[in-house]
Amino acid sequence: MTFKAFFTRALFLSLGIIVLMVSFNIYMNEYGLFGDVKGKSIKIYGDERTSKYLLSFNYIPSNFDGLLIGSSVSDNIDPKEFVGRRIYNASINGAAVAELKILVDNVLAKGDLKCVIVSLYPILTEGDEKRTSRMVSQEYWSSLGSIGTLDFYRTKILIRYGGMYDYFNDYGRYNYNLRKAGRDSMGLIQQKAARMEPNEAITVNDRAYKELDALLKTLRAKGTKIFAYYHPIPQDYFVLYEKSYRSYQKRMNALFDSTDVLWDYNTAEFTDFRKDYTNYCDDIHLSRKGIDTVTRHINTKLSSHL
Repeated sequence: MTFKAFFTRALFLSLGIIVLMVSFNIYMNEYGLFGDVKGKSIKIYGDERTSKYLLSFNYIPSNFDGLLIGSSVSDNIDPKEFVGRRIYNASINGAAVAELKILVDNVLAKGDLKCVIVSLYPILTEGDEKRTSRMVSQEYWSSLGSIGTLDFYRTKILIRYGGMYDYFNDYGRYNYNLRKAGRDSMGLIQQKAARMEPNEAITVNDRAYKELDALLKTLRAKGTKIFAYYHPIPQDYFVLYEKSYRSYQKRMNALFDSTDVLWDYNTAEFTDFRKDYTNYCDDIHLSRKGIDTVTRHINTKLSSHL
C-alpha cells in the first residue's frame, strides 16, 4: 500500500469516526442543546458548572419559567416542591455571582422567566471572577465530542451501574443530604463556632457587588419577579459575627427595591430553627428536614406574590 493510499484511508476513517461521534452525541442530546426538548427530564452526571451552563441554552428555557440561584447552601433544594411555577435549581456549589449571571443571561436569551429566587450567602460576592474556565462558548461544541464528553459518559456509567445512583435526587443533582446522612451536625457547628473570631469580617468584592446589581436590574427590566432570602446560619456561630453580618446585609439590601420580595432567616422569628441542629446536615447546609421547612416558607411567599 502506498503512503498516499494509507493516508487517504486513515483520513476517511478519522472523518467517519468523527461523524459517528457527533451524530451519536446529537442523538443522545445529554444537555438538551438540540431540537424540541420540552417535557424531557435531564439529570446531571458531569461537572455541575459545565452541565448547568449547557442546559441553560435550550433545556432550561424550554421547560422552566423560574430559577433558584445561589451557592451550595441552596444547591440541594428540590424545586419540584415549589408551587405556582416550574422552577429549575440553577444553584452551583461554591458559586460566584459572575457564574450565576451567565446562566440567567443564557435562559433570558431564549425564554422568559416569571420569577427568580436568590439564595443570599456571602460566598456569592466574595470574588468577582468565575471559579472555572469551562463556562465558555467552546463548551457548546465540545459537547459533540471531546475528552470532556468521554469523561461525562464514564461518570454516567459509574453512577448508574456502580452503586452511586441512589445518591442522586429526583431533579438530577448529587444529593448532599444523602451523602451526609448521619453526620454530627451539632459537633461540626460547635467546632466552627469555636474557631471563629468575634465579628469576623465579611468581604464584599466591589465588582461582584456591581455584577449582582446588574443581574437584578436585568431581571426587573425583563419583568421577572425577584424573590430573595438570606440563608439561615446556625445560631451558635451567627451570634459571634452578627454585627459584621448585619453590615454585609445592609449593603446587600441596598440592591433590592420595593418590587422585590426580600426576607431574612437570621431574625428572631427563626431563632428556634437555627438552634435546631437537626435542620442541618453539616455546619451550614440544610438537612432534608431543614429544606422541607424552608421550602414550605418560600411557598408562602410565592403564593402571595405570584
